[in-house]
Order: sequence, then C-alpha cells, then structure tokens
Amino acid sequence: MITPSIFSVTSATAALLGLALFNQWTSRINQHFFFSRSAPDGFGATAAGRQIDAAYRAQVWQAFALALVLFALLLWQTRLSVGTCFAISVFMEWIGCSLAFGRAHSRAGAALAQCAGEPPATSAGPASQPIAVALTQGGPFTSRLMWMLFLAAAFAAAAWVFPMIAMKMSIGQFASAIEANKADFLSGLGLGLLSASLALFVQLRYLSRHRSPLARFSARGCVEAGWIGALAFALSTFSVPLHLVISAQERHIIVALVLVYAALRVLYAWSRPRNFPPPEIERSGDQFWRWGMFYYNPSDPTLFIQHRCGPGYTLNFANLLSWPLMLLFVADLVFLSVIHLWR
Repeated sequence: MITPSIFSVTSATAALLGLALFNQWTSRINQHFFFSRSAPDGFGATAAGRQIDAAYRAQVWQAFALALVLFALLLWQTRLSVGTCFAISVFMEWIGCSLAFGRAHSRAGAALAQCAGEPPATSAGPASQPIAVALTQGGPFTSRLMWMLFLAAAFAAAAWVFPMIAMKMSIGQFASAIEANKADFLSGLGLGLLSASLALFVQLRYLSRHRSPLARFSARGCVEAGWIGALAFALSTFSVPLHLVISAQERHIIVALVLVYAALRVLYAWSRPRNFPPPEIERSGDQFWRWGMFYYNPSDPTLFIQHRCGPGYTLNFANLLSWPLMLLFVADLVFLSVIHLWR
C-alpha cells in the first residue's frame, strides 16, 4: 500500500468538493432554460421548480459523498497512486452529477408540460424538414482573426529557424539542445496550444452556427490561445542561445498559468450566462436534447451546437463526424494520461 502525502490527499478532496460546488452553482444560473428545458421566466421560483432544484442539489451532494468514500477506499485498500484514485473517483462523481441533471431535465419537462396543459416532449421523431444553416458565412470568425492565427504560427516557425541558423545547428542538434535545457516541454505545450486553436477555429468556422456572442468569445479565445502557444514555443527555442535551463518548478508555474488562463475564461463565461444566449434555433426543440445534455437531430447539418445549460459547445451526435471526433478526444486524453504516468 502506498502512503500518500497529506497535501495530495487534501488537494484531491478539495477538487471533488469543487466539482460538487460547481454543479450546485450551475443549477442556479439557468440562462434561458430550467435544466436545459425552454421555460418561462420565473419558473425556477415556482413550487415545482424549487422542488426539482432541491432534489438535484441533494443528488449532487450524494454523488460527492459516494465519490469521497470511493476515493478513501481506493487509497487505503489498494496500491493505486493518489492520482489514479482521484481520477476514478472524480469520474464516478461526474457520472452521478450527470444522472442527477438528466433526472432534473426530465422532471422539468414533465412539469412544464403540465403547466401548459400539453403532453411532455419526447426524444423521438426528428424534424420533418431539414434545417437551413448558412455555414459558409464568416460571422465572428473573420479573415482578420484567421490571419492573426497564421501569424502566430509563422512567429513560432521563425523562432525555431532563426536561432538554429544563427547557431549553425542542424534540426536534430537544435532539438537535442532544447531537450538538454529541459525546454522540450515548452515546445510540446506551444505546438499543442497552437494546433488546437487553429483546428478549433476552422471547425467552428465551417461546422457551427457562428453568429452568436459565444462565437465571438470563442473566436477571440482561439487567437489568444494560439499566441500563448507561439510564445511558449519561442521560449523553448530561445533557451538554446540564451543558455536557459527550465527547472521543474518553472515548468509547473508555466502550466499553472496556462490553466489559470483557461479557468478564468470558463468562469467568466459561466458567471455571465445571459451575455451568451444561444441562437434562437438552438433554444427550441427539447425533443432533440437527450437528458438535456446530448443533442441528436439528423435534420440539422451543424456539427457543433451551443449548449443550452451553460456557455459552451457540444456535438450533434446525429452527425457522423461527431463519433470519430469524440473517440479522438478520448484517445488523446488517454494518451496524455499514460505519458504523464510513464514520465
């Protein structure tokens, strides 16, 4: 049995608590919807709305308690590391919170239908007419922002080429020098951010409805992330002529700064949900939202859909491209986790 440190156990427990607090918080800021159901203003304050919300929050805390017990059992009864025990526990808590949300979504649909004197909406039956979407219109994803992203990529390339030529090194020698300075981590981080921002920009540009405030927020975020990646890549290459060795502590600080940047953007969007309303076409069609979380509409050609229960995007799982993208994302997470444990 591995003896864990107090700091690691406390940090994992705090993260599990943070997930529960986040889910409880988000249940109170439904922007145009009540648990992802189209609802009139003030429905959440009715007796039925308060009852649904209270049941959801109770189930969130039940999921937290079960995850905490599971974390303790795995930690002290197995030989797994703290990180592995935490990963299993947080996954189980996420499953529990998602099931709670799905139940609240179904109850909200039934309550809203009862108030309107109509039968509850079902998830069966696609729209009879295809949805017309002008996916080729630029919207917030303008050519100017695209050029700014390409300039970030050009800056990263120049940051590699010019120092290498000035020091008269081959590509292999220069890469080895970067690795010797412990700066290859920055190269990977920079290339990852840069390529991800470019890919996300192009995907949202051509495979989503991008005439909403969230689209403008996302477009600016792609450019910012691209330039952060370019700067990280440049720092790794300039470590060679400047003879800088990136210590483990400095690497942790850089990763923390990137994560703080990402967290601040997410929290900003979630704290101002009314600033990011979905397009009108995505506010209707409760029958296309399975459990309020998964969008499935074969008549909609859009791949990326703005989520209704908070600022963000989800996939149209009726689109064939959604499944390989999901598998690629999961495979990438598994690969990064295995590499992290191996190193």
